[in-house]
Amino acid sequence: MALRADDVYEAGLKLASDERAAVAYRLLDSLPDDESVDFGAPWREIFRRRIDEVETGQVPLVSGRESQARVQALLAELRA
Repeated sequence: MALRADDVYEAGLKLASDERAAVAYRLLDSLPDDESVDFGAPWREIFRRRIDEVETGQVPLVSGRESQARVQALLAELRA
């Protein structure tokens, strides 16, 4: 029996939020790095703007570890 996207989605909703986030990240990471994925014009504009903000130094960069720690702290705060 082949899995359908709806089945995967429904099963994913039953996971704890941290597990759901990990699965979402892994699925996004599995997408090809080429231009075959079309996010649509509105998202392309957001991507361009954010890249420009990073390249011009308008926004600070943080490591993946620091970013994950910030998200975990925010989630803990929201759950409290």
